[in-house]
Amino acid sequence: MRIHTYASILSVILLCGCESPSGTSEMPTQGVTTQFIGSQNSHWPVPENLSIYGMPSENDIRAFVFGEGAGRPGIYYLPANATVRSAIKSAGGNSATIKWAESGLERWHSDGSSDVIHFSAGQETEMQIPLQDGDRIYLAR
Repeated sequence: MRIHTYASILSVILLCGCESPSGTSEMPTQGVTTQFIGSQNSHWPVPENLSIYGMPSENDIRAFVFGEGAGRPGIYYLPANATVRSAIKSAGGNSATIKWAESGLERWHSDGSSDVIHFSAGQETEMQIPLQDGDRIYLAR
């Protein structure tokens, strides 16, 4: 399954281009459609047509960062040691405008269940959570 997923994503990247977390791109990613990941009962469904940032490698994780509070909503390939803070920073999230109580992290498990962590006003503890492949970060504004 994982090999198939990476092969599909790599095909999309090769055909459509890829953007770096800095927002620069050699080729446009408009028209790239992402498929729904997880259950239809998702707390925060991943929107379609997210841009892809970074290039997948063997040790990277894939995180979805989206919502009105994300300056650059998208699918991010990040190092395996990435945290919620680094993903939000990569996506251009502005701490001053994010509604933290309405934002959070959703993590899906292989059995189809998920955990939702709502961020608190101080959010310092949540910002240090290590990300796992497929995590979703929703940023409300």
